[in-house]
Amino acid sequence: MLDRKLKEEIENIVFVCIGTNEVLGDSLGPLVGTYLKENSNFKVYGDMKNNICTSKDIKRLCRKTKNKKVIAIDSAISDVAEIGEIFVS
Repeated sequence: MLDRKLKEEIENIVFVCIGTNEVLGDSLGPLVGTYLKENSNFKVYGDMKNNICTSKDIKRLCRKTKNKKVIAIDSAISDVAEIGEIFVS
C-alpha cells in the first residue's frame, strides 16, 4: 500500500538522505540516496558523492523542499539491542 501511495504522489515527495560516506556508521543515508537516485524517479538530496551532513546543508534544503512531503533517511547511535532496527516517526 505504501508503494502505491508513493507512486501516486511522486511529484510531492522528496527524500533527504543524511550522513557522510566518510564514517561507516553514518553512511546509511548516502548509501540509500545513491540507490534511490539510480533506481527510482523520486527527487533525492544526499548520496555518496554529495553528502548532507551539516546544519548548513539542512537549512539550504528547507527552501528547496517547501510544500513537499519529506522522507528523511538517517542512521543514529543506539543501544546494542536496537542495531538493525528501523524506526518510523
